[in-house]
Amino acid sequence: MWEQLREELDFKGPDQTVRSYISKRKKEQLDEATQATLLLESNWLGTSGLWGSPIQN
Repeated sequence: MWEQLREELDFKGPDQTVRSYISKRKKEQLDEATQATLLLESNWLGTSGLWGSPIQN
């Protein structure tokens, strides 16, 4: 990816800059996916098992 940035966009920074950014973004995306999963699980637990169908007492 660093080579592509250099060739296509004339990127002047070191490869470690790109590696660090990619590592950071991967962690952020994993955290976002985990949060979305937890939200979906908590929504599902509050229903009768069918999305959007609350348990009736």
